[in-house]
Amino acid sequence: MPAPRHTPLHRYLADPAPIVFDDPKTGSPRYFLYATEDGFDDWGSRTFRVYTSKDLVDWTDGGQILSLDDVPWGDEHAWAPAILKHGDKYYLYFVCEGQIGAAWADSPYGPFESTGRPLVAKDDLPGYHIDPSVYTDEEGDDWLVWGNGICYSAPLGEDRLSVDLNAVWQWTPRGFREAMWYFKRGDTYYATWSENDAREATYQVHYATSDSLHGQWSEHGVLVEQNPAINVVGTGHHGILHIPGTDEWILAYHCFDPGYGNGYCRETRFAPLTFYDDGTIEQIGLPTTALDNRTGHRPIADRRMARMPPLMDDCSPVACGPCHTHSGRFARTAHAARPAVATRMNGPGLESDQARMPAPSPCHPLLTSRRLMEHG
Repeated sequence: MPAPRHTPLHRYLADPAPIVFDDPKTGSPRYFLYATEDGFDDWGSRTFRVYTSKDLVDWTDGGQILSLDDVPWGDEHAWAPAILKHGDKYYLYFVCEGQIGAAWADSPYGPFESTGRPLVAKDDLPGYHIDPSVYTDEEGDDWLVWGNGICYSAPLGEDRLSVDLNAVWQWTPRGFREAMWYFKRGDTYYATWSENDAREATYQVHYATSDSLHGQWSEHGVLVEQNPAINVVGTGHHGILHIPGTDEWILAYHCFDPGYGNGYCRETRFAPLTFYDDGTIEQIGLPTTALDNRTGHRPIADRRMARMPPLMDDCSPVACGPCHTHSGRFARTAHAARPAVATRMNGPGLESDQARMPAPSPCHPLLTSRRLMEHG
């Protein structure tokens, strides 16, 4: 099903990588989301978790899949996971200390076991080795894609835990900063990437098209708008999900919570992609609801909330409903979503109210009340 436009996942998560797998627990297809755990100073996360959904609206915390405690060659900055299934194994590619790591598991829920050394180490190639993704070409070969300032692609080995750095392909588009993501729709190849600094409000997604992965690319500009008036900024690092058996494509991206400074508290959102007949993509617009400047978009002072599912930032006096926090304070939450479905998080220590509600009026975003419970 199409994702509600700009539906947020209510937890601080960045660098989203969405994918569909057959859930080993049920045997049915399910959406999986791998992302950076956010809300830490200096992007200081040390763990990875997985989140799952049957509809891209209601999400369940699937638990921790890898900790840097179990990565023998790194200790900090666990960022930007990417996932691949090959055969009956699952492979996780991730950032740690400016290097690319690899790990494997028997289930998309993990636990993943890290290799004993980086897949791409600091001195292997020039540049800063972050933000991996995986592209599978028409021959079925899997390519690791990564880089900051310089974009690299290299074929993964048969074991998917090694990479051939002697066969590196390099294409770095103008303005490229990081987070390249390739995909193919019909006869058109797409490249999407982030430009500008991840700490800045101008961090954003650009895209290009080509009729050949290694051919000439035509750049088309910004894919996701920003709206500083409602504090929706830093709409950068992203992943793209193709819903199998359809021509439906979903963009997952993150944006800032500017009230918490320097891009350390980012929220993952989802929006459908709309393609024109010439293969270009309609620029994704943003909600126009203004913030309540009298109370602030996040009135809770308790910094522990940085580890909790975040409150929405698309908030105005007429378009927000009350919610309780674990500290007993009241805050306001809102959704800017298209269908009459409210996003919620389930899992250990999280409880939510009202999954479905009456359709909102045309001039108000969809509302929900939410109770956030402190993690045990």
